[in-house]
Amino acid sequence: MVMLTSCHSSFTFFIGRCPSDVLIQEERLMICYTTTFLAVPGFEKEVMTILREHVKQSKKEQGLIASQAYRSETEPRRFFIYHVFTDSADNDVRRATKFYGEYILASLHGMFDTESLLMDRYQPITELDSRHLKTTGA
Repeated sequence: MVMLTSCHSSFTFFIGRCPSDVLIQEERLMICYTTTFLAVPGFEKEVMTILREHVKQSKKEQGLIASQAYRSETEPRRFFIYHVFTDSADNDVRRATKFYGEYILASLHGMFDTESLLMDRYQPITELDSRHLKTTGA
């Protein structure tokens, strides 16, 4: 039996029951990649056009669960982009594409403040994480 528990946090696969009748699960967590940066003044419209195309193309990629670009309401030069993939290998494949390298990176070159660039990777917080914290005190 395969059951999707949430499209934004994890897939749960029920693989059997142990003798004590406790459910055994295998969980495949998704990975979220984020990027935040400030556009150079005067390039906001060009950045928006590039990011719209980036999200559109990203949605065609294997392993992509979600992709969206945002513009800050309080700082119009600030942009935030996130992608959720089934695993980090799918993101590696995306970053190796001609579209990503030649269109996204080359097109945005010079249009954002490099000092403001922040890229990060996130994993969902799960029930297993909570149990680990209780037993280790971490």
